[in-house]
Amino acid sequence: MKLLRLYINVSEGWEEYTLQTTITKEDCSQLIISYGDFAGTVYIDDVTLSRVNPDAGGVIEKTPEEKEEIITAEMERWISGMMNVAGYVHAWDVVNEPMDDGNPFELKTGVGKELRTDHFCWQDYLGKDYAVKAFKLAREYGDPEDLLFINDYNLEYNLDKTRGIIDYVEYIEGQGATVDGIGTQMALGE
Repeated sequence: MKLLRLYINVSEGWEEYTLQTTITKEDCSQLIISYGDFAGTVYIDDVTLSRVNPDAGGVIEKTPEEKEEIITAEMERWISGMMNVAGYVHAWDVVNEPMDDGNPFELKTGVGKELRTDHFCWQDYLGKDYAVKAFKLAREYGDPEDLLFINDYNLEYNLDKTRGIIDYVEYIEGQGATVDGIGTQMALGE
C-alpha cells in the first residue's frame, strides 16, 4: 500500500497548493497532508479532490443517491457544529430565502440556470424536504427553547410570495418539523 503525502510549508499568509497525480486503487489508499514540525492552528479552505475517468476524459459524476447522502451528511455536520459552538444564540434562521421570486409558490432552483459560485439550491439535491431535515436537525442539536425561523425577502409587498412561504411552512410542519416563525428582510427608506 502506498501513501500519497502532501507536504505544506505553513506561513502567515494564504498560499495555494496544487497536487496532480495519477494513482490506482492498488497503489494508494490514503492522502496525508503534513505540516512538518508546525504546532498551532491551520486554516484550510476549498480543498477539491477530483476522480477523473480516463476513458471518458472527465470527472465521474455522483449518482443522485450519492449526492443526497453526501449533502445530507454535510447539512447535519454544519447544523450540529453551528448549534454546538454558538450556545449564546437562541434564535436561528434555519432556512434562508427558499422561495422563487418569479414563481413565488415554488422553491428556488438552480436547474437550467447559471448560479453565482456562492449560491446553492438545497432542494435541487434533497428535494422539497430539505427544509424538513434542516428544521429537525436544528431542533435535535439546538437548545429546546431555541426559536427556529424560515426567512425570505419582499414578503411585505409580494403577497403571493408571502402565501407561498406560508404554504411551505405548513408543508414542513405537516412532515413533523416545527417552524417557530417567518422572518422577513426589507430595506426601508425615507
